[in-house]
Amino acid sequence: MIRRTLILTVSILFVAAMTQAAFSQTFESIDMHLKLQTQERGQAPEYIQGQVFFSYSERQPVRRVGVAFQHEDFRRVHPFMRNEYNTFVLNYTPPEDVERLVYRLVIDGLWRPDPENPQRVNLQGDVSASVLELPATDKKQQPAKTDTQQGKVTFRLAAEQADKVTVAGSFNQWDPFMHPLRPSSPQDTHYSLSLDLPRGTHYYYFVVDGRRMPDPHNPNMLRTREGSYVSVLRVES
Repeated sequence: MIRRTLILTVSILFVAAMTQAAFSQTFESIDMHLKLQTQERGQAPEYIQGQVFFSYSERQPVRRVGVAFQHEDFRRVHPFMRNEYNTFVLNYTPPEDVERLVYRLVIDGLWRPDPENPQRVNLQGDVSASVLELPATDKKQQPAKTDTQQGKVTFRLAAEQADKVTVAGSFNQWDPFMHPLRPSSPQDTHYSLSLDLPRGTHYYYFVVDGRRMPDPHNPNMLRTREGSYVSVLRVES
C-alpha cells in the first residue's frame, strides 16, 4: 500500500511538472513556439532570443526525458514534453549570470550527455557532460511588448522567420486577416500595429503564418472551452 502511494505521488508530481513546463512555453517568442511544435528530430541545443531550445529523438522507446544543469548542482530535472512528431522538446531561460550551460540529459532515469551535442566536458569522477556556450551580445535583449497608452493599443511581436503576422480578437470578431502587423522595414523582425480600442477588457491572439498563438509577453491569459489560450488586455481610458 505504501509503495503504491509513493508511485502515485511521484506520478502526480511529474505530471504537474510537465503541465507547468508546457504552460510556460506559451510565453515564448514565435520562433521558439514554432520550434517546439514542429521539430521533427533531436538536434544540438539552439539559442533563440534569450532562451535555449532542447530536443531529443528517441532511438528506442522512452517515456520521460529531462535535463539537469551544473549551475543548479544537478539537483533539479527540467522535464521535456513530447510534440506531435514524437520529439521531446523543451525551452529553457538561462540565468543572466550564466555564460555557458553544462548539462546532462536524464532519459527514463538514466543520466547521460546530449548525443546531439559534440561539445563535452569531464566533471569530477570522470563524468561526461554536455556544454553550450551562450552568446554575450543579445542575452539581455528586451522583448517586444504590447502596450496601451491613452486608449491606443500597440500590438508588438518579434518574429524572425515569419512571413505574415496578424492579430485576431474580440475587437474584430476574431478575423485572422483584418489587422496585419507590419515591420518598420523589410529587414526588421519586430512587427507592430496600433489600434484605437474602446475602454474595457479585450481578448486576442496572434496569427503567424496561419498558426495561432497567445501574446508571448503578456502574462494575462484565459483558457477557452476548447482548451486553447487567448491573451487578455485591459484598456483603462
